[in-house]
Amino acid sequence: MNNRIIKVIYFDEAAAADYLDISNGGKKIEERSKTKGSSKNANVEAKLETRTGIVFDILSALVSTKGSLSVGGGISGISETAIKTTVTKTILNDYIMQASSDKSIKILPNCTIQPYPNSISFFKMYTPYLKMLKLEDKNVDLSKMDETLTEGKGYFEMTKINELGEVQFILRFNLTSFNNNYRLADLTRMQLSYYVVKVGQADPSSMDIEKEFELDKNKSPLTVEKLKGEESKSHSLVPIYDVVLAGVATHE
Repeated sequence: MNNRIIKVIYFDEAAAADYLDISNGGKKIEERSKTKGSSKNANVEAKLETRTGIVFDILSALVSTKGSLSVGGGISGISETAIKTTVTKTILNDYIMQASSDKSIKILPNCTIQPYPNSISFFKMYTPYLKMLKLEDKNVDLSKMDETLTEGKGYFEMTKINELGEVQFILRFNLTSFNNNYRLADLTRMQLSYYVVKVGQADPSSMDIEKEFELDKNKSPLTVEKLKGEESKSHSLVPIYDVVLAGVATHE
């Protein structure tokens, strides 16, 4: 079945660019002809050619064909927004083409996900609204809770629940990678396809906010009973995936 993305909801461009660079072996940019460009563009090309990676490859092509960059790294013939859009679209298209045939990239179609109850992600969906509240208790400033959660945690987890009500897997999101003003809460009402990379496994109950900050400094000695308990606990572990791309897809 062909999984074709028709609307992008989330795209971790940096992760996708790293994947393409690694997959291509950190491909060196080939030297380009400087006879067609001006001396300024030639100087910029010379600088770009010493760099590696897909982003510099795209920028170098823009310099060669558009005369779009100045020697000082500024932008002349084409706007910064246009260059960023071109780079993003090229990385997105290249990523979809390469990842679709890469067995190390898992595609999860038709998923509706939700936060784990009492988790940081669960509270993050509601903390933006706390800015409206005014409380007399000066010891707790609820208006800063959203900012605190954002600064304190880099990735936020969501879960896929199966028909038995069990967590099937955990998906991790970088809040800065959402497109078109989408938010974490929007994912709970959408059926999307996810391009993901497995990064580990965990017991879903560890996402509870109380366990998130559990330091467990006073561990008791290992016993046979405790080892048996750890063995049974390992069966409740589920995969953790970092999401690189999420979107509405057709399945042909």
